[in-house]
Amino acid sequence: MGIYRIIRGSLLILIISLALFVCLIIANYANDKDRMYESVLELYTTDEIYNSKHFNFNGKLFWLIMSMFIAGFIFIVTSLLFIVDLSKNGHRMILPNICYVVFFATAGVLITLFNYKVMDFYGSVFDSLKYESNISAKYNPSKVINIFKFAYFSIYVISFILLIVNMLNFKYQYKFFRVLTFRWHTSNDYKINNEFKLEKEKKAMKNLKKTRGLQQYNFENFKKVSTNFNRLVWIDDFNTDLVLEMHEIDEIIDRYSKYSEYKSLVNYTFRNKFNVFIADENFKLSLFPSYVENIENSFYYINLFTKYCKNLFLAAYYKYAKHIAATLEHSLTIVYRRITMQILSYENLDKKLIKIANDNLNDFIAKIYAILRNYESKNMSINVTTNDIIEYGKEFYHDLTERFSKEFEYSYNEIIRIQDEMYTGDYNDDVMKHKNDKVKTALDYFGLNPKSTYDDFKNKYRELIRIYHPDANSKNSEDSIKKITLINLNREILEEYFQN
Repeated sequence: MGIYRIIRGSLLILIISLALFVCLIIANYANDKDRMYESVLELYTTDEIYNSKHFNFNGKLFWLIMSMFIAGFIFIVTSLLFIVDLSKNGHRMILPNICYVVFFATAGVLITLFNYKVMDFYGSVFDSLKYESNISAKYNPSKVINIFKFAYFSIYVISFILLIVNMLNFKYQYKFFRVLTFRWHTSNDYKINNEFKLEKEKKAMKNLKKTRGLQQYNFENFKKVSTNFNRLVWIDDFNTDLVLEMHEIDEIIDRYSKYSEYKSLVNYTFRNKFNVFIADENFKLSLFPSYVENIENSFYYINLFTKYCKNLFLAAYYKYAKHIAATLEHSLTIVYRRITMQILSYENLDKKLIKIANDNLNDFIAKIYAILRNYESKNMSINVTTNDIIEYGKEFYHDLTERFSKEFEYSYNEIIRIQDEMYTGDYNDDVMKHKNDKVKTALDYFGLNPKSTYDDFKNKYRELIRIYHPDANSKNSEDSIKKITLINLNREILEEYFQN
């Protein structure tokens, strides 16, 4: 906006300076009567048949006068540009912009009016020269032209000053107009600087929301952590330090508190109930592994004093939770392209992830709470922005996803190993002949045939589970886990087979 004002002001100064030069040429013509009469005779052409006169477009005086008409038109257009500025600039700039609009509109009208008077005067002189033998003394041009010259010169000086002022920063424009209205003694530099700084921050925030802000966050931008584990890239909602308003924090909460799109996690959470501890309080998870149900009932939330800080707490927490859920959902989608077994239930992977998430969450919440309490105790005047608080979970999120990926990859590799061994004969050499037919292999594993019913399958499954369950085989628990994994892999194949 500052560059635009400078370019606009420079062009307008150039144009009105050229118009001043034209005005001086017209005045110079008026000081030399012979030259003036010669120019006036070139101003019009006459039609003897219809006894009328028309402008001569080849005459110098015609184009000089038309240049001044154009200058008047440019002044009027300039006033319209300041009307546009009136809608864009802050409320502190309303008075200066109104002054710009009124002056340039009035100046444009006056220039056009004076120019018309000059044109009318020269028309009368032309008629006298053409149709009268002598020029009357009443056609002395000096009076009319001098009024026109001094009027335009006055307009030029004021316009030049205003255009220079308009190129300055809004703060200095505001101070200039305070002096003009005799209010310099009430001016407080510190207060004015703060007011313009706040307006600048609000404007920057508005522009950021248009370009990258809340409406354009990309939840499909993932980065590889390990072979089968990708995490959602954490992007700051704003790329500058801002103090957010309450409704903007509410928008952030609304964005990150929703998780219905994560179907795998929603279904898994529905079938399994999970709890976490926050400051020795037991909470249910509304979505495995990061969304805590009724976190507003936690010690940390309740002991914040202001609604503003409570909302900041929720915004920071939900952004952190959303990224964890999105990361795990995406990684589950990757592994389920190769395996059919529920990886989260394999060797209690879900409980391992809950333990990691619970420890990480408690560290994160405790530290964000400490920052917010300090923020409140200092009357929100410490050197921290609300944007910093909302993005505080980034490092915790990165640490958690690194640990998640190690547990996740280990479980996935174990399932793949067992699944591959099932079809290469390491567990069952007698099913090698069926390695390209998963259903036939699974039927043979349970001792079934294509005519067997679903009830036959369920009975065989329960029988094998009773035999190989780790609790019944404590002497060889590792072998039992492998057997149970193999049983579950084949069970999932037949579940799908019988349902179809």
